[in-house]
Amino acid sequence: MRTALRMRLIAPSATLGMAAKAAALRRQGRTVLDLSAGEPDFPTPEHIKAAAKIAIDQNWTRYTPVPGLTDLREAVAAFFGKTYGVTVPAEAVIATNGGKQALYNLFLATLNVGEEVLVPAPYWVSYPDMLRLAGAVPVPVPSSPNAAFS
Repeated sequence: MRTALRMRLIAPSATLGMAAKAAALRRQGRTVLDLSAGEPDFPTPEHIKAAAKIAIDQNWTRYTPVPGLTDLREAVAAFFGKTYGVTVPAEAVIATNGGKQALYNLFLATLNVGEEVLVPAPYWVSYPDMLRLAGAVPVPVPSSPNAAFS
């Protein structure tokens, strides 16, 4: 399969590479503490599986609005108000599949080709490639725990 030229801008996933190495070591009988992919080391709790089954039985199986379900967005807005004392209208809330998707959506919506973006290091390994895919130029900025990461 032919891929887009932009795929040449990014490296293979370091996270998936580390996860594959950990899996290979486990197959060799080694004990491995794998902190790579962020997968929990326990099964999905029963109450979550039960709630998912109920949602399926109630036909919650359709596409949702792009920014997320209204009830969810209202709950998030209320949480921010209660927790941080910040008034956030539900219309300003967007639900995503995770932090990386939210950041990538933000990069695509706000960055122009060639713009430089400061990336405080250490950073999650995906951030520079996400910026490159969005056409931006990542500029790592070293930080240190001794300087409060500033």
